[in-house]
Parts: sequence; C-alpha cells; structure tokens
Amino acid sequence: MAVLKVASNANAALTLPAILAAAYVTHQGGEVDITFEEVDHLGSDKDAVELATDTGDRLIGDAIFAYLQDFDCTGYLRVDQAYRDGQPAVMFNIPTRKEASSNT
Repeated sequence: MAVLKVASNANAALTLPAILAAAYVTHQGGEVDITFEEVDHLGSDKDAVELATDTGDRLIGDAIFAYLQDFDCTGYLRVDQAYRDGQPAVMFNIPTRKEASSNT
C-alpha cells in the first residue's frame, strides 16, 4: 500500500491536490493511506507532501501525480469541509459526463 504523508501546517494549495488525488484513488478501490503530520514541511527538502510507494520509493512533487495516474480514475471530488483539528475532510464524488452518461 502506498502512503501519502502530508505536512498539515503547509499551504493548502500545495497539499490539497495530492490529498484529493489519493482520496479519489482510494475511493475507486486503490490503496493509498494518507497521514498528516503537524509540521510546516517534511524533511530537509521542505516538501509539503511525499508519497512512499509499495516498492519503497519516495516520490515528491509532480512524480506523485504521475504515480497516482496509473489508477483508473473517473470524475472528481468536491471538498465540502477541509480537514482541520483532527476532524475528517468531507468530500462529494462528482462524476464526469462520460461516467454519468454510462450510468443512464
């Protein structure tokens, strides 16, 4: 299982896209665990997010999205309530037109 580690005190613009991508992969049946650390950045590289893959590779930046794109994802998620103070994020699945038309 892949693990996405997030610096929860970092700028949300840096962390939210990776969190949403990992949450959506998990929603679609993939296995990505998301952990939050109460820090401004992770490690000496000052990254806001990092992904540890099943094989032990450490990915940062755009490499995270390249890894997550290998999963079959359709639609997207809308954040209704962001994660804060130990409260879970609340997200809604919004299907794409292609996915919605195949369900009718």
